[in-house]
Amino acid sequence: MGLPQLRKSYDDLLWEKKYPAIEFLKKLTKEDAEEIRKAIKADPKSWFAGYHFNWGMWVRNQLRSAGYGENYFGIQNLDDIYCELVEDAVAV
Repeated sequence: MGLPQLRKSYDDLLWEKKYPAIEFLKKLTKEDAEEIRKAIKADPKSWFAGYHFNWGMWVRNQLRSAGYGENYFGIQNLDDIYCELVEDAVAV
């Protein structure tokens, strides 16, 4: 799901790194989880596009504020993995 060219970088991250951020997102997205699941089901490849500039920015900022930003993951841009983290958090 999400953009295939970014999936590999997400898959290459250690589970031990992803797990705490996913658990954090489970709490953060609890109220939105069903809507997110529906959006993913309707368009698995680019479901996030309509959310990117508002909700997506909020999610990324929440991750950064909680210590799960670019430095934590050792990546250049959280945009490259936040969608996959959300997908795992809502158990798609």
